[in-house]
Amino acid sequence: MTTEQKPFKIGKALNADEIRPYWINKAQHLLLGRVVKQVRYLVPEEIMDLGWDQCAIALLLVDPEEKADPVWLFPSSDEEGNDAGVLFTDSEDTPTIPKIPPS
Repeated sequence: MTTEQKPFKIGKALNADEIRPYWINKAQHLLLGRVVKQVRYLVPEEIMDLGWDQCAIALLLVDPEEKADPVWLFPSSDEEGNDAGVLFTDSEDTPTIPKIPPS
């Protein structure tokens, strides 16, 4: 998994009415049709590369038709990537998937 972040560029500033559709489109393009192939917590080297103190869950999403590269998905506490985040679910048995201390 690469933890290197690319600079964010969209070419122009979005107005308030454009933000939600823009990001829905980006997320749909990245995520729809993919399946979860692997679930694990980030390893110490990845946590260190990110400069985090906690460890987040990571999901490997693959395109079953192999038309797109695999994507790792993991939560951050904010858009700047300041630390690991948690995932909330609507499952009664598992309402959250927490961040944990590194092992």
